[in-house]
Amino acid sequence: EDWYRRLHLVIHANAVSLMQAIRLGQKAMSSQDDQNLIHSLQDITAWLMDCCKFMDTEFESKDSQSEPLMMSRLRKFVGTSEFVEEEENTRLWVYNMGSSVLLP
Repeated sequence: EDWYRRLHLVIHANAVSLMQAIRLGQKAMSSQDDQNLIHSLQDITAWLMDCCKFMDTEFESKDSQSEPLMMSRLRKFVGTSEFVEEEENTRLWVYNMGSSVLLP
């Protein structure tokens, strides 16, 4: 899916700023620097908000006609045959686990 590739390209292209904010927060916690910890959390929040805005825009313009095909392909990798509710389990896995390094 084109939107899926675009999403991951944007996430990974902007990951440097997120990693910097996380590292700042780690250093701030180890040195008990409250101001830098707050700054780090604000940067992380801003990064996540930007990602959410991007995803909202992508999903609003996404053509959902290809979703059944995508789910049938995805099910081979994440679905299980242990449960009768395989389709429901696949949806839950996609929602809860995802496949991005940065966004679970």
